[in-house]
Amino acid sequence: MPQIDVYDSPDLLAASAGELFFELAHRAIRETGTFSALLSGGTTPRAVYRWLAEHGDMLDWHRVRLFFGDERCVPPGHPDSNYRMVRESMLDVLDNLGVTTYRIPAEYPPEEASSRYETLLRSLFDGTPVFDLVLLGLGADAHTASLFPGTTAIHEEQAWVLAHYIESVAAWRITVTPPLLNNARVVAFIVSGESKSAAVDAVLHGGRAVDIYPAQIIQPVRGDLRWLLDKDAAKLILSG
Repeated sequence: MPQIDVYDSPDLLAASAGELFFELAHRAIRETGTFSALLSGGTTPRAVYRWLAEHGDMLDWHRVRLFFGDERCVPPGHPDSNYRMVRESMLDVLDNLGVTTYRIPAEYPPEEASSRYETLLRSLFDGTPVFDLVLLGLGADAHTASLFPGTTAIHEEQAWVLAHYIESVAAWRITVTPPLLNNARVVAFIVSGESKSAAVDAVLHGGRAVDIYPAQIIQPVRGDLRWLLDKDAAKLILSG
């Protein structure tokens, strides 16, 4: 069963997620010398990244490697780019502290971009990557990363990274896949806002239907699953 923590405000949620990031980073650096985290796009994670930037002196960023869980097929400077959002929220501050970032090269054609990122991951890890922390958001349709309802990527078992066209958003997306996400030591969903409450309730308390609620496919095989919610996102699970 996942650990579910509910916070009174989005600010407290962001701070708690940031503190979890630092806790796991300190532990990983102490035990292995490095900390590897997979980042999410989205409004709620943005607040976490800003918190991390504000408290950046609490970590030895030279020992941190940051990766991305998904990306829109746009250049890194595009307003829709997850990388740009993370850079503006956090990396512009942390770059001077030595953090290493591996972005998805989404300026290339989708299939080439996904192939390049998987090749990069295979060059950096011995076997399937074991991220110390995977941060995930949740869409109102219960998608996470770029695993959208009804897409075959939900059921991918071999590739680590896929490019696929999402009919519901009429766009190509690049996403890491469940085998990689579920191999992490800790997976943490960070969710805020009443607009996500129905999705939270469906994923956590609904019958298993991963094609309708893709976030249900996230079940770590070796690590812990955490849900960090503000009270608005948790509204339905609290009332139930």
